[in-house]
Amino acid sequence: PGPFWSAWVSSERSGSLPLARYAQWKIELTGGSTVRGISLAYRNANRAPVFVSAQVNAPGEIFVRSPSQLGDRLVREIHDKDRIFPSLALAPGQDTPPQKYFLQGFRMITWKVEDPDGDEVEMKVEFRPEGGASWYTLARHVKDSFYDFDARGLPDGLYRIRLTADDDLSNPEGQGLSTVLELPDFRVDNTPPSIGLKPEGTGKLAVQATDNTAVQAVRASVDGQPWQTLEAVAGEEGGRSRSYVVTYPASGRHWIAVQAVDPFRNEATASWLTGP
Repeated sequence: PGPFWSAWVSSERSGSLPLARYAQWKIELTGGSTVRGISLAYRNANRAPVFVSAQVNAPGEIFVRSPSQLGDRLVREIHDKDRIFPSLALAPGQDTPPQKYFLQGFRMITWKVEDPDGDEVEMKVEFRPEGGASWYTLARHVKDSFYDFDARGLPDGLYRIRLTADDDLSNPEGQGLSTVLELPDFRVDNTPPSIGLKPEGTGKLAVQATDNTAVQAVRASVDGQPWQTLEAVAGEEGGRSRSYVVTYPASGRHWIAVQAVDPFRNEATASWLTGP
């Protein structure tokens, strides 16, 4: 019928027609045969889900849908000794909007995925350590747009997340499609900074803070007074080792507490008692 139509093909079995929006047929009859009716069935060709965005969120950032149940879930989920990577992700039956919280040691992956056919999409979340050859499953059949896990069980280092979105639930068995996305490496750091203290003349205490990633901030308290943020006297901003000085009254005995924190909110505290 026209240049945009396919060539005629022999249709001897169901489903043998090429993909198209329209169809026409031609029948050749022999031996006095007749045609009483023709039926034509079709289904839309399935298309794979599409990732719009995805990321590993900042350390400690999580989404919680039911804040009133957070305390109970912390006890039930995080302290389950049989689970290596506990999660506070969506519990079954909850559909309230999530709220953002901070929980030390947790990591969260968020994503936005669309299916061009409007199919229901599930996600598989996997991770792999730097230099590793195998992927390890964190979760399967995730229907939400985020997933969190307790990363305190991971050694410090770089890791990578792989997301697999599939539309199997909305298609016949074996006919679902999937899309895979690998996210950039992210760092896990569960080790707090180290603090070295040393007297430096009258009324001065030298502080040396060191961290595997970076020293973000150091503060001090003299005799239980409010914390005071210290300014570095040596070391580059964002560096792994920085020097500070705490000043205090020269007379009498004084108790000095020093706290250092890294970008992952790991904290370390040390103290020094001055005087004879």
